[in-house]
Amino acid sequence: MSGASKLAQQYVAIRNQIKEMKKRKKELGGRIKEYAEQNADPDNNGNFYLSDDNYTFGKQARQSVGIDEEKAEEYLKELGIWEQASKVERKVDEDKIEDLLEEGKLDYDDIEEISYRRVSYAVSVRERENEDGEDMPEVEVSEREEKKKPSLKKVT
Repeated sequence: MSGASKLAQQYVAIRNQIKEMKKRKKELGGRIKEYAEQNADPDNNGNFYLSDDNYTFGKQARQSVGIDEEKAEEYLKELGIWEQASKVERKVDEDKIEDLLEEGKLDYDDIEEISYRRVSYAVSVRERENEDGEDMPEVEVSEREEKKKPSLKKVT
């Protein structure tokens, strides 16, 4: 097994552990919130907290506030300050750009002139199947191998 293959193997193992840990964390959080709501009185902010010798834990209320655009427009117009409280934003309508392209008013060179392209990279590791169509067996990584710093050689 090559050095890079060992790195991929460790990556997949950690990814799977993280997935399981997130699932367990969500489950535990739900149980803590349920327990706190059943056994604590809410404070002035709607939080349910309990404490023991080691932890303060519970169900925390979080609020977000936003403007309801339709209500705000109607209300601010009634107050006569809609123009002061709003702004007009112009932006390119991609559907209209497509229509202009179909009508021949724009061509693909024009689209290239006004477009941008971003490339981002992510790690991609997938387990492969052996020739029999079965998943390859998991291989344990020894502690000694885990402590080594990985060395990746530049491929030319």
